[in-house]
Amino acid sequence: MNVLTGLNTVKFWPGPAQEVDLAAAVPVPEGWSITSGGAPGPTLDVSMLVEIVERVAPWLDAAYLVPKLTSDRPWGGMHSAALKSIYVTYNARSQAVMLETLYHELFHAVQRRLSDDLKQRIEDHTYACARRYDDEKYLDTPLEQCARLFETFAMYLENGGVVITSRYESSWLPSFLTHVYSGGFAREVLELDRREAAAAVKAERRAAMWSRAKTFLPNFLREGI
Repeated sequence: MNVLTGLNTVKFWPGPAQEVDLAAAVPVPEGWSITSGGAPGPTLDVSMLVEIVERVAPWLDAAYLVPKLTSDRPWGGMHSAALKSIYVTYNARSQAVMLETLYHELFHAVQRRLSDDLKQRIEDHTYACARRYDDEKYLDTPLEQCARLFETFAMYLENGGVVITSRYESSWLPSFLTHVYSGGFAREVLELDRREAAAAVKAERRAAMWSRAKTFLPNFLREGI
């Protein structure tokens, strides 16, 4: 799908890409706004963006391409945990910049599904190689450092790079990032969600059956249950 106008937001996940009029209710977190802007180049490949979301974080509720995204200043992208959505701004000069931003925001979505132990392990491995910006409130936080590392790693793989873990002092982090990039982590998350949903349904049915069964018990037995 080629996007020919900068006046609309494009919802590209889930399902087929569709243009959404900005006048309509495109949900954004409090303090953020989407405004119209210049159109992206005609070579924009939305299908590639769809494939990446499906592969890395398919549990999201929505993903949007937006003309301009602002809060205290313009931003290239955002992940909203509350809305389970990501937003990536158009970049008319380079689709690579959009892909890089997309991977960055998707890793923020992945971070929400990590166990505390796994999150800490990633942060410990990332700290040694992360670039510093002298901004402890945002850019130098572990969450941002990890997301920046993943976007760089993912773009290396997108451009045909090959990971040879023996070249690293510790092979665990590149192996895990490859696992996320390839969709292995997403499959584990979806399987966990499926099992939890099935267990919840089973528990609900069992409770309903027991509730019906109690109606046939004598009163003196019901009182003790």
